[in-house]
Amino acid sequence: MPDYLTRRNGFWQFVRRVPLEFAALDPRGVIKHSTKVEVLKDRRGTKAGKIADAMNRDLEAYWRGLSEGKAQEAADREPDYQQISDHLEAEDLLNMIQELPSGYRIVFNLYAIDGYSHSEISELMQIPIGTSKSNLSRARMLLQKSIKKMEEIKLCRI
Repeated sequence: MPDYLTRRNGFWQFVRRVPLEFAALDPRGVIKHSTKVEVLKDRRGTKAGKIADAMNRDLEAYWRGLSEGKAQEAADREPDYQQISDHLEAEDLLNMIQELPSGYRIVFNLYAIDGYSHSEISELMQIPIGTSKSNLSRARMLLQKSIKKMEEIKLCRI
């Protein structure tokens, strides 16, 4: 289980003591935030752990800002944890792309992310245009299957 993470009322919760060097600047003593991730949906705490890591980074930046005399800037750094959760879903998609076979992944990235045309990809990779189109089609098909599988897993956990 990741550091600073506990289970409470069926949800993963981030809990961290204020370090002694910042205790004079932050009187809260113990910081507690819900990750809004249910334990039943994330038994090992993987997703909650990523959120807890982001919370920890933000807290440390906040404390550094306080210690450097930038109290207002530090106060403005309160993160939007819903954005972190949305980012994890985007991260899941990026992981799916990374799991594609290399030829499919390269063509997909060049076409869908970098904006290259099939003729440019053909020249760059020294493959026929038809192979570029085929690899893109197969990459999309594999990604659709992966997304569908992930959605089914999420529905089963509800």
